[in-house]
Amino acid sequence: MDSVTENSTNTIDSNNRSNKFWYGKYNVTTVFNDTGDIGSASVDYEIFIDKDGCTFSGYGYRTGFEYKCAIVKSSDKEISLKYVNTIDGDSLDKATLALKTPLLTISFNSNQYYVKSFLIYDNNFNTDIDVKVNTVKLNTK
Repeated sequence: MDSVTENSTNTIDSNNRSNKFWYGKYNVTTVFNDTGDIGSASVDYEIFIDKDGCTFSGYGYRTGFEYKCAIVKSSDKEISLKYVNTIDGDSLDKATLALKTPLLTISFNSNQYYVKSFLIYDNNFNTDIDVKVNTVKLNTK
């Protein structure tokens, strides 16, 4: 697995082939109590990665954040991101971050993208498990 050393501006090494493989936008939507009734709630998560950096956001039911991230590791199979700072919303404390590294991992397996994070819930309120990415818009330029 290729390691990426973070530079002083937290930008991505744009010459790293493994990083370019992951450039794009990844969306995950979690719907809680999805009964088709008005009573269901949802959270939309978005991960954006390009040559200038990456962000991770979540908005919806009891959720509101946007974080600047940096790549920790990348390969053709997965990419791991770490928290850099809060752009908007709820901040993460250092104790949580010390226990929960990386912030998130995106993997590619059997022609499907998955994301895993302690901040992303599945439909049953589980975290730190692979959740299928709903939409992916890759941009390898």
